[in-house]
Amino acid sequence: MEKENRFEAGLKAIKDREQRFATLFSSHTANNRIYKQERLQEYTSLVNNTKGKLSVDERLYKRLVNAERRKLLRELYPSAIVRLLRSFVKLVVLTPVKAGVDFVKATQNHSHVNDFLKKANLEILTPLADLKMKQGKDEFNLNGSQFIENGKIVSYSINFKKDNSGIFQPNNYIASLTDQAKPDQHIKISMPSEEMVLDPRKAFNLLAGRAVFLPAEKKGQQDIWLQMDFNDKDAQGNHRVKQINTGYDLAGALNTHNVKELTNPLLQHEQIKQLHNGEKVQFDGMVNGIKQKLFVQAAPGKQGVEFLNVNSEKINPEMLGKGKKSNKAKEVSLKEEPKAKRTTLKVHRG
Repeated sequence: MEKENRFEAGLKAIKDREQRFATLFSSHTANNRIYKQERLQEYTSLVNNTKGKLSVDERLYKRLVNAERRKLLRELYPSAIVRLLRSFVKLVVLTPVKAGVDFVKATQNHSHVNDFLKKANLEILTPLADLKMKQGKDEFNLNGSQFIENGKIVSYSINFKKDNSGIFQPNNYIASLTDQAKPDQHIKISMPSEEMVLDPRKAFNLLAGRAVFLPAEKKGQQDIWLQMDFNDKDAQGNHRVKQINTGYDLAGALNTHNVKELTNPLLQHEQIKQLHNGEKVQFDGMVNGIKQKLFVQAAPGKQGVEFLNVNSEKINPEMLGKGKKSNKAKEVSLKEEPKAKRTTLKVHRG
């Protein structure tokens, strides 16, 4: 496919504008001094903003446009002294001012983008972001991937776009999960807001179907939980992420169930922290009287928690701790309770 000639497209836009003005005002608009000054500025902008590698045609167009600029300058400013003074003012006064403004803007952009990447635990992309911003485009993408565990890889693509003030803002965040054991399965999500930042680990947990907590950062905002909607996709085939804005009490949900490892105040703070990140927390529990390795995960949509076995099968909470006590167990219960063993919190990452 032949690449578009940027000079030709720019000149066509200038010509179309000239014809519109001629229709509205008079047929002599093109010879008006004000319009000549405007056209000179447009030619200058076209030359300065057409960057990168030029094609053969574009190089020729650039020479012709520069010739037109010189012609317009002589028509507008016949005196060579006046033209020399204009060049001097532009070089000595205007250029340093513009350079200063550009430096401030570049510093602001570096700080803003770097803060976003730091928040997403992706500071490794900062040098690449700086390189992209120096290219002078109005938007750019940062792409990367991270191995999580057991052949599972999270890939992400973050789009940054300049706002009206020239500052790069995160415009879109897409994450995808690939399992090397199941190469045909590929799950992608698109974040509902560019302000919602997830590091690769949280993105992985979200892609695995678990809920992730995002605390309010600004006054007036609400704490929210995010969870992937397996039944809803956008036009690009990305799963939508639903927001749960209810007053979910995770600690209260844990205390509802008579599980010592989940109600121990010494352990619960760390458990809640891990559940906020979308992790599954491992504990030893009784199901129908049989001791098993179990997991708990947050379920903000249900205002509770969910229990799973080692096969990721959901366990009915009513089955926890149930079972017939043996005669030996009854005898022990009548005696003085033994000292509680110290339990260790285990977090399952998967």
